[in-house]
Formats: sequence, structure tokens, C-alpha cells
Amino acid sequence: MQNFTLGKKGYSLLLFLLVLLIGSASSYAQCPTPAGTDASQEFCFLATVGQIQRDGTNTAVYQTADNVNDTQPIPSSEILNDDTTYFVGGQSGNCTRVPVMVNVIAEEYPTNTLFPGQNSFTISPCTNKFTASDLAGFFETTVAGYEIRVYEEEFGTTQASGQLTPNDSYFVAQVSSSGTSSPDNCPSLRVSVGYDPQPTPPPTAASPQTFCDGATVGDLEAQGTSPNTQSIRWYRTATSFQPLPDNTILINGTSYFATQVINDRNSPLPPCESETRTKVDVILQPRTNVESTQEFCASLGTGNDFRMPQVRDLSPEGGTFFADENSTTPLDPNTVLVDGEDYFNRDNGAECSQDRITVAFRDTPNAGSTTQTTTCENETPFNLVDRINDSQLGEPDRDGTFSPALSTGTQIFNPADYSPGTYTFNYNVSSSSSCPDDTAVISVEVLASPNAGPGSTTDVCSNDVPTILADPAQFAGLLPAGIT
Repeated sequence: MQNFTLGKKGYSLLLFLLVLLIGSASSYAQCPTPAGTDASQEFCFLATVGQIQRDGTNTAVYQTADNVNDTQPIPSSEILNDDTTYFVGGQSGNCTRVPVMVNVIAEEYPTNTLFPGQNSFTISPCTNKFTASDLAGFFETTVAGYEIRVYEEEFGTTQASGQLTPNDSYFVAQVSSSGTSSPDNCPSLRVSVGYDPQPTPPPTAASPQTFCDGATVGDLEAQGTSPNTQSIRWYRTATSFQPLPDNTILINGTSYFATQVINDRNSPLPPCESETRTKVDVILQPRTNVESTQEFCASLGTGNDFRMPQVRDLSPEGGTFFADENSTTPLDPNTVLVDGEDYFNRDNGAECSQDRITVAFRDTPNAGSTTQTTTCENETPFNLVDRINDSQLGEPDRDGTFSPALSTGTQIFNPADYSPGTYTFNYNVSSSSSCPDDTAVISVEVLASPNAGPGSTTDVCSNDVPTILADPAQFAGLLPAGIT
């Protein structure tokens, strides 16, 4: 036997033979077949080309059946299109390509309350702290057992969380809460949402601002920076939660902080309040009182059309008046004035000055009010003033006179002097001040006295009395006419 050994050239020959062997093995890969590849296949939305089922080895998916001109396989990560025919073949180009009709299943878009019916839009909230959870809160599922999820990419699987990134886009879908994906519970198409926040700036305001003692938060001034500025709010600090009421009295040397609320009526998002606040320092100057007295009659008007003096009667006419020096609540114009009380008017045209008005009631005559009374002609004489009704000032004064004069020439009314009928008198009380005299009308109806008829005597036996009392009608003829 002869032994052979390989030299350097022999090793090269062996390597060449191995390359030929490997190339030959790949060129003879198994082709896909119609029997082993379903001609119609269903997938959920977001399934990829690589998930197409087929037999064979070393296969690829192509756009057409053309082995000559279509030689570049579709990437296996490409999302499948609905109602599309793909072709499965070999990578060598020697296999007859098998067509596969793909049906992609997707649930409908989730509904949203921001732009109903729209599946692509941009939101511009007035805060840059809008979160994925905030965005999800504006969407609703339409399929039982599904939930809303926000994704960072249109076809990706990474869910967004925490604060959204300004000027990025996010994609909202409804997916099965089970976490699985099959033709029975496929995810939905995704709503595209652009995120373009427009943070709300604080209002502008001058500082310091100078006022008179008694000024309130409602006197502070700040200007909105948007045509959609709805209101200005004032706070005690840069971080306090509750805005101050307008009637809060300002404190000298204190700072107050303003925000603005912007409400774009065309935006589906709620109004926004600026996160930063404008600081305003307050300086208060003392307010001086200008003393005066205004006099009134205790009753205004004539006859039955009268009233007590009211705030609306104070001068200047139409002014705004307060009950206390530092009060922030104006008095109702119909508030009844009180004798001896002080009222304050700040609209006197002088800076940091207010009118302090003391109300004084003049001596006002009081004749009482309209009265109707009744008496019998045989009644004992009486003082007619006692019968007069009280007015709003109380009991009538006692020093008035009647016109026409009473029959007695005094305030005493003697019914015996008057025949049955109705008599009208004016009770007049003269004024001792600049207030007008007062008059009350009293009507007196005099009634006729009752008449029992003339007296008479009838004799009866004592033993007839019980019978008469039991049945007086039997003895009517024994009694005088008119007596029963």
C-alpha cells in the first residue's frame, strides 16, 4: 500500500471542495409548497411579514411572483397590509413562489372626547406637565374587556408613561386587557395625537401699587396676556392654593400674587391657570374722614304714602355708602337710616378721604294713620285721639286738633251730640321744626241705640208661671205687642 500526504497545494484543494459542497447544499434548499403554505391567512394588526406561515427552508417573502426582476425579499419586520397578496419563495430564486392572501384584523379606533370622530389631531394644553395618563383619560374603549394604552410609536410596543415630551407624537389604541393578541381579540388601529403644549404665562402688573386704607383685593390691578384671559386671581403667597375673595382688605407692606386663567372657547381642553405668579407689593396710605351731618324728617311722604328715610336719601345722590369706616360691603340703597348713626361715602373726589355722615332726625309731627271707628249714640263720651291708629312713628301726638271741630270743642267725642251716621274728621298736628305738619283722617260711624219698647204689666197666677216658661207661645196673647 502506498501512503499519500497532502502538501500545501493539497490543503488548498480541500478548502475549495468544502466551499463547493456548502454552496451546493444551499442551492438545494427545500422550496415552499402550496400544500404546506395556507393560501389565505389571518393576522392581528401589527403582525409582521415574518409571521406568515409556510413550509420549506431558507424561504423569503416577496412582493410579486417574478423570480427574475423581484429579487429583494420584504423585511421580516415589516407590518402586514390588509387584503394583500404576498409571495413566498426561496432566497435562491429557483423556487416557484406560492401566493398567500393576508387578511389583517383590527378593532376600530377608540373614541375620544377631545375631537370626536377625528383619528389624527394635535392638542395644545396650557401646561407642559401633561401625562400619558392625562391623555388616556380623554379616550374611551368601544369593546368590552379592552383598555386604553398610549404608545410612543405608531407601530411600536413601548408604552408612554409619565409626562409627555413637548412636540412629540403619541399613539392611542384600545387593546385586550388580557395582554394577548389573536384574531379573537386583536388591538385597534391607533389614534395619532400631536403634543404641542402652550404653557400659560402669568399676568403683567405694576409693583408697588399704592392705595388708601380700606382698599381690597378687588382694587389690585393686573393685565392678562391673552385675548382669551378669563379672569385674574390673587393669592396670599406664591404657592397658596385658595384665591382671595375680592372683598379681602389689603394689608400695608404686604405682597400679593396674581395668576391669570385662560379659557380658549374653541379648545376642548379645560381652562388653564398660569403656574407662575406675578408678585405685587402693596403700600397703603391713611384715610381721613370729612365730618358732616345730614338731617331728615323721621317720616317722608304724605297721607298713606310715606316711608322712613333710607340710604338712597343720603347725599350725594346715587353715592355708594358703607356702614363702617373700613367696611367692604356697600349698603343696600333701601336700608332704613338710624338716627345718630354714621355712614361713610368714599366717592367724594378727594384721594384717601371719605365722608363720615352722621344722620340726625328732626322733630317730626305724628298724627297717626287713617282710621275707621264705630260708636253708639248712647255711648259715654271718649277722647277721639285714643281711637286713632298708630303710624310708622308710633302713637299719634296728643297735642293735635280736629277739623271740623268736635261738638265739645275739645278732643272729646260725645256720641249723644250726633245723629246716627258717618262723620269724617282730620286730626292735625303742627310741626315745631322744618318738617311738614301731619294730618290723619278718622271716620266715626254713630249707630242708633237699641230700643226695647215701652214697659207694661200683665197679671198671671203663680201656678201658671211654670207653664208659661215651658211654652211661652201659648200665652202670646197675654203679652204686649212686640214682647215675647
